[in-house]
Amino acid sequence: MSNLSKVPWSVWTARVKFEDSPEVKNRPVVVLKNDDNLCICSVLPITSKHKDKCDGYLISNLECVNLRKVSTVKLQYFEIEHDKLIKFLGMLDPADIYNLKISLQSGCYGSNFL
Repeated sequence: MSNLSKVPWSVWTARVKFEDSPEVKNRPVVVLKNDDNLCICSVLPITSKHKDKCDGYLISNLECVNLRKVSTVKLQYFEIEHDKLIKFLGMLDPADIYNLKISLQSGCYGSNFL
């Protein structure tokens, strides 16, 4: 897997463990930061559920990241190991990157996280 493709705003299918269950599933995520020294990425999960909630960012250009269903980026990041990133799906559209940054900066992360 190329380190070049683990850049911020890239979208991947990843092996994600759910907080409230031992279950692990393949789910799309957005890479926010990549730390090659620790072999981890900070990621935001993507869901096709909860599209009416305001706790996420609705992706406007799904084709750029090869998603078929209307999808929302949850504004709650977590860290995963590089080996949990399975398949590169694409890069977020520049407009989605800009608007997601605004959503993150107005939330609890502030501009220091980005």
